[in-house]
Amino acid sequence: MTSGKKTSSLPRPRVWRVLLAESGLLILAALGAGSMDPVAGKSLLLGGLVFLLPQAWFAWQVFRFRGAGAARRVVNGFYRAEAGKFLLSCAGFATVFASARPLHAVAFFGAYIVLYVVNAVLLSRLRGL
Repeated sequence: MTSGKKTSSLPRPRVWRVLLAESGLLILAALGAGSMDPVAGKSLLLGGLVFLLPQAWFAWQVFRFRGAGAARRVVNGFYRAEAGKFLLSCAGFATVFASARPLHAVAFFGAYIVLYVVNAVLLSRLRGL
């Protein structure tokens, strides 16, 4: 007997693997940079977190529901996910700029940009593009 919960037969996207790979890359880079310059390592870690935390929120909101029966919830999830991602990114940048002293700007923005590119490349490979 079924519980009445509708699920799709489509497999779940492997987005969480991408986020885990990016997290591992960030930790290794922050440890490596931190061994040479602690401020750069901390800044690199903060820049990566400002990217990864909103991405994780987006993935969680978007992929909570599946199937045609949940189409409305999927669409609402996209809107909620994008709005939350934007607000979390703004809050992350504001928090870092207001409280992280000293901050190595090149490491901070470099980590954010590199993870942005790595995310795009990994997601495109995941889709087979």
